[in-house]
Amino acid sequence: MTAAARNQLLESISKEYKDASLSRKSELLDGFVTGTGYHRKYATNLLNKGLPTSSGLESGRQSTMQAFFRPSVCLAVSKLHLR
Repeated sequence: MTAAARNQLLESISKEYKDASLSRKSELLDGFVTGTGYHRKYATNLLNKGLPTSSGLESGRQSTMQAFFRPSVCLAVSKLHLR
């Protein structure tokens, strides 16, 4: 099964999964795990929360040292260019 097919299956099942009873959720989860090959816990998270929006590599906070030194470095460079 391709990634696009897995995503399509996820979209089609997730709404029904969220509204289903506990026994129906178990049936839907069994079918989803069988079809996709995902681990059961990962499949449960996907059905409840959807696909992650970012890979995590782009996210995160800026380095505090970079933010701390940036004004000093800019000032020093500008002083050098004025001479």
